[in-house]
Amino acid sequence: HVRGVPGAHVLLQMSRVKGKAPPAEACLQMAADLAAFYSEARDERKALVTYASPRHVTKPNGAPLGAVKLREEGGTIVG
Repeated sequence: HVRGVPGAHVLLQMSRVKGKAPPAEACLQMAADLAAFYSEARDERKALVTYASPRHVTKPNGAPLGAVKLREEGGTIVG
């Protein structure tokens, strides 16, 4: 999701088998580019996209539809 801007959440399907490799950089970059394209930051030259493991994403009580809170960020990519 693009940081600080309304837009789409992008999910990468990964293996649930322990010991599997993390997602490839190319996959993370494509997901970041999609998140940037489907956000209000579409016309910006650069957009900071935050990623996290699904277990660290929660919806705050009473928050509007689509609002989430990250307990722990995996990192930030420029989309």
